[in-house]
Amino acid sequence: MECTIEQTITAGDHDILIARVAQASVHGGHPLFYFNSAYAALRE
Repeated sequence: MECTIEQTITAGDHDILIARVAQASVHGGHPLFYFNSAYAALRE
């Protein structure tokens, strides 16, 4: 997966990165993504 960082937010001693996915691909297996409070499979 390739992402472009859109925004960095400092929260205490952590940095939260907000990114936009530029490209994603599947190379075997069944990857999962967590989005909108749920897991979802990436499909080609």
